[in-house]
Amino acid sequence: DISVRNAILVSFHEQFFPYLAETQFLRHLFSALSDECFDVRLQAVQLLCRLLELNPSIILPVMRREFVMFIDNISAKEQDIQVEGLKLLAMVATHAPDIVMKFLGGVTPCLLSMLTNTPRNAPITLPLLETIAATAEAVGPALNHNGVSNLAVSRVCDILGSLSFDKSIQTVRKKGLRAIAAVIQHCGETICPYKTHPTLCKLLTSIVLNKDECHECRIEALRIVGIVGALDPHKVDALQLEATEGGTGTHADGAYGEM
Repeated sequence: DISVRNAILVSFHEQFFPYLAETQFLRHLFSALSDECFDVRLQAVQLLCRLLELNPSIILPVMRREFVMFIDNISAKEQDIQVEGLKLLAMVATHAPDIVMKFLGGVTPCLLSMLTNTPRNAPITLPLLETIAATAEAVGPALNHNGVSNLAVSRVCDILGSLSFDKSIQTVRKKGLRAIAAVIQHCGETICPYKTHPTLCKLLTSIVLNKDECHECRIEALRIVGIVGALDPHKVDALQLEATEGGTGTHADGAYGEM
């Protein structure tokens, strides 16, 4: 029964890990990677990632093969398979970041393609934002390769800017803000993000000042402001002018307060 298999995997906590890392028990976890139920497969991936340090010689080769399959899933044409691939990648990034780092050359082209081609209101947007945040936290400045981090922040700003303040899409807005925060904080984007992304200031201000916005979204927006640093309010208009005219960034020089 699917519910029973999932409940068994969920029930394992750290006290079981020394035993689960033994070869005889790992075989059962490896078989769960091919389960018909995605939730069971996802839980098996999480467990194996957490067990990796206890028995890397056996677990790591299997997880590397699985990770290649996750990348293939992200590149698939079927959206359901793409969503599964993104969730599995995010799980590995959260619990075994070293694996993501080793395969970053294959991950970044997939993320670039999805960020560029995914429609703003597509169902895949939410797992994509979660994966961007998890990957940024896992690999840090390495995500700057090929401009993925800059594109990620710009694209997420576009997505959030196009959304209404309807309560039904607050989850997407919250995940988008967390993705921006993760990229800026972990990928070395704290030098001049307001120059690189001129619409970011207006986006954050509109969310913070909107009393109808959910509390969590406003907190996430304030968190990004805290990560980036102080901004001279007299320079906000210059940033907006740069955004609309496609300026080179010279108007925003000196826009930053002391960190």
